[in-house]
Amino acid sequence: MRRLLKFKTVTTDKGIAHDFVWEEVGEKGLEKQTLHSTDYARPELDASLDELRFHLVRMCELAMDSDWISMHSRVHEIQFKYPKEEGDTSFTIKGTVFLKNSYNALKLNLPWWPFDNEEAECEGTVEQALNAVTEECWRFIDGDRAQQKLFSNEEATKHASEE
Repeated sequence: MRRLLKFKTVTTDKGIAHDFVWEEVGEKGLEKQTLHSTDYARPELDASLDELRFHLVRMCELAMDSDWISMHSRVHEIQFKYPKEEGDTSFTIKGTVFLKNSYNALKLNLPWWPFDNEEAECEGTVEQALNAVTEECWRFIDGDRAQQKLFSNEEATKHASEE
């Protein structure tokens, strides 16, 4: 068994980095694992985060149209909190949306939200969007990342001419 605790995107001097924190069963119970990587993620990870930003803005009760949200917002982090015994798993989402008039960035930090909260439903389920992000996080952790160019353009041309 393993479960994702946190996923975060960070801008570094080398580009975008991805931070993952998860727990999995080890010899002595649950062990916390971390991964920090500047590898490119599959486009599906970005697409799943794009879907989640609509939920974030609406769950923060901001009245913005879908076009504005899709062009001017971004999810940076998700976290999950699991119950020790009985209870519901909860989550939080952090992101940024640019305001229409001032065009300043507004940081959004959704309070911890239980999965069973019926008010969280908006244009598709939040749970489905979070599951899509989680699935892509596992794929990244397991080594399934964006395909990089195997050769530079010069090397590819040289390699093709040798054949």
